[in-house]
Amino acid sequence: MVKRIIAMLLMLALTVAVIASCAQNAPGGEGTSAAPSETAQESETVPQSKLPSLDYKGATVRVKYFGLQDSELYDAIGEHSGDIVTDAVYNRNVRVSEQLNVKFEWLKGSDVWETFPEEVRRSIMAGSDDFDLVFMESSQCFRLMLDGYFKSFTGAPYIDYEAPWWYTEFMNEVCITPDQRFFVTGAFSLTTMLGASAVYFNKTIYTDNFGDPHELYQKVLDKKWTYDELIRLSRSAYKDLNGNNEIDDGDLMGFYTHGQRTVNYLSMSTGLTYIKRDERGVPVLDIYNDDTLKWVDLLYTMCFDTTVSLPEPDLKAFLEERALFYIMMLSSINRIRDSEFAWGILPYPTLYEGMEYKSAAGTVNGNSAVVPTYASDEMFEMCCAVLEALSYDAYNNVVPAWYEIALKHKYADTEMDSKMVDIIYRTIYCPFIMVIDKYLNLGSFFYNSVYQQKVNSGNFVSYWQKVEKTNVKQWENMIKKYFEMVDRVTAG
Repeated sequence: MVKRIIAMLLMLALTVAVIASCAQNAPGGEGTSAAPSETAQESETVPQSKLPSLDYKGATVRVKYFGLQDSELYDAIGEHSGDIVTDAVYNRNVRVSEQLNVKFEWLKGSDVWETFPEEVRRSIMAGSDDFDLVFMESSQCFRLMLDGYFKSFTGAPYIDYEAPWWYTEFMNEVCITPDQRFFVTGAFSLTTMLGASAVYFNKTIYTDNFGDPHELYQKVLDKKWTYDELIRLSRSAYKDLNGNNEIDDGDLMGFYTHGQRTVNYLSMSTGLTYIKRDERGVPVLDIYNDDTLKWVDLLYTMCFDTTVSLPEPDLKAFLEERALFYIMMLSSINRIRDSEFAWGILPYPTLYEGMEYKSAAGTVNGNSAVVPTYASDEMFEMCCAVLEALSYDAYNNVVPAWYEIALKHKYADTEMDSKMVDIIYRTIYCPFIMVIDKYLNLGSFFYNSVYQQKVNSGNFVSYWQKVEKTNVKQWENMIKKYFEMVDRVTAG
């Protein structure tokens, strides 16, 4: 499980001007891993990397990465430009290069969602040896994994999966069997973090309608922040602002939906998994059950009850203070942080009280790392050392830099909002059915049913009967293909 970023680390990152100095310095301990930021050093409980002293004598590591700008700036190269986050990424690479005595060669791939995986696939099939390591969106990693293009990270040297700089809960969930892991993600991939689910709320609207917004924060801490509560607050906040006695986008709404993004992000963060695992740990589809029926009705209400929400393609209403909530991802902070009203951050709600929060949302959009099967054992070992060092350094320097930017706005409730973001960070997650979405399209199951077909619990049975046979058959074929791939790859 992804471990908690120590609260002291977060608070100090917000109150002490250490991030800039970290971005300008390249600390390194002789015989040890790169030193963490000054903030991290002040906290005795921050774990240390177990990576030994290594010297790869100036060897080059060629990293091919998804060419989208966020991948380039936050996962790969960064930018030495004065921006606190991209500077932190850039200096992370400098420190790791010095620590391991390696040279990075960054190879920009296509920035088109479907084109980049095909670039990777064609190169590996041709045995071209064009790159050593690939940063690619996680569901695309899964899709190509089934064809046997990547080495297994199970038992990989140097990677400490129990360390908080690895998104271990995420990785465990997206494995087909617990004894094999073919792609990894952790703090080196800031895009995975930025894709985690986050709910923003207007504190003025909350105060005017319900009182002290700290009560809402407390609901989160008490694990009473549920979808039932989100609906109740949204419905209670509705006001006919334009006085035309009609529900329209001139009114104050609980929130606005944004089509497939909203439906998928909500459905992936309920706390449900939509699968069971058999005695081998293999996932078995488990969508038709009482929990799903409850979720279907809640989602139907959130999509079609116009006293709760209305559709809108973007966040215009929230920025114009006509919505209590905005439901999206952590990356949305970049668009709302300078708003002229007080706002706060929350994790997505859960289906029932007492459940653990699951910050799934768009995490599948973030990058994982893979090593092609043609890589030598020596190159694989070096790639593992590089990934461990990148993630450890990012955990201590890049992630705190992002916290500094995210929470340092004029209306921030620093203590409570940092606790909320910490909850989101430590619960980064991706349900199995979402990571296989590019293969079976099951990550969009609730969008296809509830939203497009207007399915609720009353007609869910008939809908499931129509699609069950096809879905189960495709699922079984996927599992069969996986085991055939494992036999082939592990046999060499």
